[in-house]
Parts: sequence; C-alpha cells; structure tokens
Amino acid sequence: MASDDNLFYDDCFIIHPEDTTYFDLLGLLLSSKLGRRRFARRWIIFLSLLLHKLFWSMRIPLLLMKNTMEMSLNLLSHNRGLFGLSFKFLTGKVVWPHRSSAKFKSIIGFTDPRVELDSNIKPGDTKYKALLCMMSAKFSYESEAYIKTNITQHWK
Repeated sequence: MASDDNLFYDDCFIIHPEDTTYFDLLGLLLSSKLGRRRFARRWIIFLSLLLHKLFWSMRIPLLLMKNTMEMSLNLLSHNRGLFGLSFKFLTGKVVWPHRSSAKFKSIIGFTDPRVELDSNIKPGDTKYKALLCMMSAKFSYESEAYIKTNITQHWK
C-alpha cells in the first residue's frame, strides 16, 4: 500500500479526548480555521468530546462504586443474606469473599443467576449456538475460577 497513511482521511482529524482541555473544546467550537465544517457538525463534535471528557473524569468514582456494589452483594451472598451476615458478624465468623474465588460473582452474575444450559436444547438445535453465545457473554465478566467451576460442574 502507499506510504500515505491519510489516503482515506483527507477531511478528518483525530482528537484524543483525554488529552484535550476544556479550552481546546471551546476553541474547536469557535475556531475560524475549521471554516469548511458546518457549525452544526462542529457542535456535534464538541458535545461528543465534552461527554467523553465527563465520562473520562468519572471513571474512578464509577469504578469505586462498582467495586463496592460487587463486594457488598458478594458479602451478603457468601453469608446467607442480611440476617446471616448480622449473626456471623456478632459471632465473628463473617466470610469475606475474594475476587479470585470460584463463588465471587460480578453484578451481571447477580442480575442473571443462570449457570446451567437449557437441557431441552441439544448441540444440533438452531438455538444451541445462541444459548452458548449468551452464556459466554455473561461469563466474560466473571473470574477465571468461577467460569471453570461452572463449566465443569454445570455444563455437560
């Protein structure tokens, strides 16, 4: 292929939102150097970059919230609910979940607790591949030990 990397990108530019300042965004919106581009198109680019920057700045609080929710749900699950957790807390026998254990579930695992394949759907059936795709997409959020345990014990 030709050495020109911009062969198909003559009318485009690349912006890295995490490196862009809010002043740069305002300059993008008001710049006369981008006269070829209609204002409506620049407005859409401005809004999308602004939203990307806002989401980028919220990534750490959202990650902390996700980790807290996962740990809370697993703490309740490992200790048989709120009453079991309260009783085990009073007796000093609280079971703390570990992220790498076979019983630790993600939030997706709590919203859809199914781990077994439908026994009515056989490998030759038209729904079989769709079922495998759905279960593997769900398992992609889980730990390696959780996946290995469920595949070896529940899938046959």
